[in-house]
Amino acid sequence: MLPRVLGSLSLGAIGFLLTSSGLLLADEPANKPQSIADLLGSIEAQQPKLPRDHIDPAAIIAQCGREPQKLVAWVRDNVRPAPYEGCLRGPLGVLMDRAGNSLDRSLLLVQMLELSGYDAHIVRAKVSPADMAATFSKVKTPEPSAQDDPDAKQRQQMQQQAKQLAAMILSKTGQLSVAAPAAGTTHYWVQYNDGKSWVDLDPSEINHAQVKPDGEPLALDTKTHWLGKGTADLQHSVKLQLMVERWENGKLVEDPLVSVAFDAARGPLAPATLTFNPVDPKTSKTGARIFTTGAQLRQKLLNETAWCPILADGKAGGRMARMFNDAGIVGDLPKSFDGAAEVGNAARSGFGGFLGGTSGDSGTSAEAPTVLTALVADYQITVPGQPLRHVRRFIFDSIGPEARASTTAIPKPKWTEQQKVDRGAELAGLHDTLVAFASLDQDAYIYRFGQRAVDSKDAATKAEKAKGRVDDATLQKWADGYSLRTLELFAAARDTSMNPGLVVAEPQIYRREIRYVPDPKATDLDAQVISDLAWNRLNSADGAAAVEQGVLDSLQESVVTMHNTPAAPGDNTAALLAEAAKQGIEVVAIRDSSDSHLSAFDGPIRARMLLDLAAKQIVVAAAKPVLVAGQPRAGWWRVDPASGQTVGEMDSGFLQDFVEYNETQEVNGVRITRFYRSRVSDEARGWAENMLQHGSRKNFTSWDQWVNLLRSAQRSLDFTGVLPPGPGL
Repeated sequence: MLPRVLGSLSLGAIGFLLTSSGLLLADEPANKPQSIADLLGSIEAQQPKLPRDHIDPAAIIAQCGREPQKLVAWVRDNVRPAPYEGCLRGPLGVLMDRAGNSLDRSLLLVQMLELSGYDAHIVRAKVSPADMAATFSKVKTPEPSAQDDPDAKQRQQMQQQAKQLAAMILSKTGQLSVAAPAAGTTHYWVQYNDGKSWVDLDPSEINHAQVKPDGEPLALDTKTHWLGKGTADLQHSVKLQLMVERWENGKLVEDPLVSVAFDAARGPLAPATLTFNPVDPKTSKTGARIFTTGAQLRQKLLNETAWCPILADGKAGGRMARMFNDAGIVGDLPKSFDGAAEVGNAARSGFGGFLGGTSGDSGTSAEAPTVLTALVADYQITVPGQPLRHVRRFIFDSIGPEARASTTAIPKPKWTEQQKVDRGAELAGLHDTLVAFASLDQDAYIYRFGQRAVDSKDAATKAEKAKGRVDDATLQKWADGYSLRTLELFAAARDTSMNPGLVVAEPQIYRREIRYVPDPKATDLDAQVISDLAWNRLNSADGAAAVEQGVLDSLQESVVTMHNTPAAPGDNTAALLAEAAKQGIEVVAIRDSSDSHLSAFDGPIRARMLLDLAAKQIVVAAAKPVLVAGQPRAGWWRVDPASGQTVGEMDSGFLQDFVEYNETQEVNGVRITRFYRSRVSDEARGWAENMLQHGSRKNFTSWDQWVNLLRSAQRSLDFTGVLPPGPGL
């Protein structure tokens, strides 16, 4: 499901066909040829006409003027107060989703005042519960814009399904004792200088004749309008820490590998992408994997013994600082990968034969005292006034949660060949994280999408003039400019259908992974797209509303994978429990480790359930595994009785909608199975066949070249709405 504006908001005469979503962003026919320059010109011309009041404080000033009283009235009437402690959204986040506590609303008001030419600062005071209640004055909810909503029927169907599933879950859990997030006892407001004195400016109805500032104004960064020094304890944040786990003397030891911090200081949407490049122990160099078949990929993955993470988080180019090997040893990289001797010497001196202690064919040697067991993504969530919380995801895991929970010495693990392939497939994948500190309004999504396209203008024009024969960096910039950013798309879809009574009161964590996976016969090359809503807690004192929204979030995860067909029983929790009903399997609520239903599940699945139970969650699951394609599968709704937070978890350990996209084609007697983000259209296939029949590749025999033709044609359709130049076209 896509945000309604994708189908209804006019972007002018843009012949822009997004075949991956089956949706047209255009006022003109899709088959009307347009050059890239024309397309970008249309987008660029339309960008200033798009609504900007969700992305730019200056747009608010243009609406209501520069007078302080008018600005504070706009905040009072358009931004609803939300109870949570500290700084979560920042000015742009408040604009985006029209909600915020007194501190976040004050940050927006200060920014608009300073843009209007006034000196302003933020002050605070401890207030009584009665005074705090007075800060939650009524807010006028803006009327929705009168636009057609092509997704309305689909959204209503999904909301109805979520309502039914939530009712089923609550029938098992009983009424939840849910408390809304505490608003704290500190109230913040703005003072501006009118030329004579500092005047209170507050969108709440608190009585400032009785409530006076405590201490000095908050330190603010005048350039970013963000909190300054000494305010770290007020800020919501998330830290992603990659941990390498190894077996050593019967115990498991974790070492940090790389970390990235997320907060709203650079904006309410904070993305990061992780990839893992192999390090060749023979050449002491790192580089990308090159493969064209599943067999080639499988062999490369089996030979890999050391890896270097590459992190892109928008601060600079890809960053890499550390590496790890199949003995589970972590060490610093040398300053440069220029020079094999330098790399080898640094590695050997830094962490004891890092590049030379293992064999590419046999993996960790029998003499190695340690063994790599897992790579863990540990999300550390900081919320003011609450203890640090952890959400952990295993990028790969060779021993499973049951062994990890053992209280006795763990036998030395041995990697099987298939485990090495699975480990390599995870490391060869693309791992995306989006931490959202506010809801993403659909208009803001469209504007961001259009701006990325405009920013890629030079690369796209260059690619068009060169008929696609450009360097990888140019092609990647062009592709990124037209990327849907599916994690952002999910956030926008969620905002469209969110219960009006709920608001974001903690950071939200969205994850996605795309990985190539050779099949067991190693003859084909497939890929999997995994979406994972890792943290979706909202503010609510209504347990039923929170559960329903959690279920709806899980159902909407299909947006992350652009998967618009009905989910299969093995895809997600909702589909699996529907299959359980068909098989006559009862759905039960499991509340503690003594529940007899746990004995129906094997060790790893039971261990994952026990982890949820240990975290004081309620597990709502089928009473026994469900047969799917002849295999027992398990999935459950994980419900937090204290907040109503609900997510669907599958037996793989992901909170996911799991799908595979395969495109099979036979060319010159060769059967090809290849992964595509979007299904190859008839137009793209026809173009590729035409190239083979009439182009320079008339005597074509390489299936890899055929795949490249298909991909080139489909990419052109996805990004520009037209096919590449070709014979007879």
